[in-house]
Amino acid sequence: MKLIHTIFIFFFMLTTGAQDLSSHQWQERVLLVIANDTSNVIFKKQLVELRLNQEKLTERQLVIYQVKPDAYRKGLMKEVWQKGDDLYRKFNEKPSAYRVILLGLDGGEKLNQTDFLIVNDLFALIDGMPMRKAEIRKNAGNQ
Repeated sequence: MKLIHTIFIFFFMLTTGAQDLSSHQWQERVLLVIANDTSNVIFKKQLVELRLNQEKLTERQLVIYQVKPDAYRKGLMKEVWQKGDDLYRKFNEKPSAYRVILLGLDGGEKLNQTDFLIVNDLFALIDGMPMRKAEIRKNAGNQ
């Protein structure tokens, strides 16, 4: 019994620090903005560009995560950084100073690039997805 208890505690300690993005699946799209350093010029520019388009992000059910090697934070404002390197390790396997990744409602990777992401390109990509087209049709029918 002690062994089972010890294994449970060990497993709990391993998983509590991990950021689980599965809670967003079928609810929200996720955009990971990843940088090896928050002073990265492209990282900073990307966050400004996203902040300027907050309404359009919300309309597309898009949640932003800022990710650096040892921490992450959800949102675009000055939220507190949460300790953890899981997102950085998982989504920046081929290390890059900057990377942006879009996960669709199904949790699948829809975009992965190391260049600045133009928000109109992001919106065009999302708006072209079958589930987004269905959302647009549904919203048009409700008006």
